[in-house]
Amino acid sequence: MSEFTFSRFENIFYDGDAIGYPLGGKLHEKYFDAEWIGVEKHSIRRPLECSCESFKVDPHAAYLTVRGREPYYPGNRISDFSVPFTSAIGYHPKCKGKCFYIYVNREEIMIRLLAEAAKNRDSKFEVGEFSDLVAENRITGNLPWVIDEFAKGERGFMTFTTSFSPSNDLLSVNHKCRTSIRIKVNPEKIINSSEPDTSPLGARIHGINKLTYSGYPCGIVLSPVILCEKWRTLYGELFDILEATLCDEIKKNGTVEIIFDKRSPALKSKKLEAAEFIIRQSLEKFPLMKIIDIH
Repeated sequence: MSEFTFSRFENIFYDGDAIGYPLGGKLHEKYFDAEWIGVEKHSIRRPLECSCESFKVDPHAAYLTVRGREPYYPGNRISDFSVPFTSAIGYHPKCKGKCFYIYVNREEIMIRLLAEAAKNRDSKFEVGEFSDLVAENRITGNLPWVIDEFAKGERGFMTFTTSFSPSNDLLSVNHKCRTSIRIKVNPEKIINSSEPDTSPLGARIHGINKLTYSGYPCGIVLSPVILCEKWRTLYGELFDILEATLCDEIKKNGTVEIIFDKRSPALKSKKLEAAEFIIRQSLEKFPLMKIIDIH
């Protein structure tokens, strides 16, 4: 999804009273010129039956809906819970429209999240599992509100990853260090080939430096590590760039994650070789940064 994708929508689908929620009303005003189409409620697990002719015209549609009380998923090694929060880019193979799902009942979602956080002061919630919240923020302007509201609860921690350079509206949020933001990085050649519509490497690094200066706990995520031809050279150069351009604060207190491409046909022995190389690079370049996940 490019820096300019979804600057407008030709078709916006909605169900129930989605437009009646504050966020739904805000989006209705913002995209007033789009064609608003009421549909029967569905979900990511039961996506739209996409026989609608409009999908053939506009493959990038938005769908406004209300998120229910689905259970939180067990987290990975860096979080206790994985929480699909306010949106999901259309990833479901049956959703031919590739809709950008937006859950408009953010106030209800936040109340539940704060209630869960209140149970354990140190709970950590991965809130961007199904989407890139920084990309979504370009559409909804939702993320500063989310971070500020969660900080008011004063219990628990949120975290999410992004492939985009965060916008300036995040820099003045009173986050109280309760939200950590992890920026995905890769060699520029791999970004251009596997994530051509996301922020370039330099913009991502500039963004994470700005967030760090604004007091956010931050980290870098090498994801997905792709073992292409000359991978050793490419990732060696990436670490040289990171060493030269990351600010000192994140080098002292930041985190590192290393996530391999699950679809890669590379042999296990090659992945182990690459993991050893990348870990060694990380330890040499950033001895104070903590490696928190490798998979």
